[in-house]
Amino acid sequence: MNRILYIDEKTFNNILIYCNFYYKNVFSILYYTGLRISEFCNLKISDIDLKNKIVFVNDENSKTKIHKRKVFLNEICFIAFNNIISVNKIPSESFFCYMPSSNTIKQYIKFINKKSNIHFSAHSFRHSFITNFYNKCKDLNLTKIAAGHKSINSTIIYMHYSEIDLRKYY
Repeated sequence: MNRILYIDEKTFNNILIYCNFYYKNVFSILYYTGLRISEFCNLKISDIDLKNKIVFVNDENSKTKIHKRKVFLNEICFIAFNNIISVNKIPSESFFCYMPSSNTIKQYIKFINKKSNIHFSAHSFRHSFITNFYNKCKDLNLTKIAAGHKSINSTIIYMHYSEIDLRKYY
């Protein structure tokens, strides 16, 4: 079985049907922000500005790790972050009291793959975000910035097109 790299919105909603409350929120944040799993798992409460709907992420491309990339939250992500915060009632600098590791998220994805018969990886959420972002704005440079890439060449690797998209231009 081949894993899909790009998850359209309909397929994403079908995936969510099989998720528990907690992972519906986790997957929504990953799908609609394009955060890398490691970026998501390393979030601290101080990185999240819900008032302005912004998350500040350590830029993995920065050698000093001082640079923070702004990730803007749509309404779905805003609600998802609030849901996760309300589940984690113990105050902590770490965003999660129960902090899922990358491996925990990947294990849950394997479980959902079997349950839903939709085969995707954790990185499929990032591919989907980048493709969807580009399809909305049609600007490679903006997409590169939103993805946190230094090179447009990296961004292009993540973009996926359907046969329908290609046929439109023939």
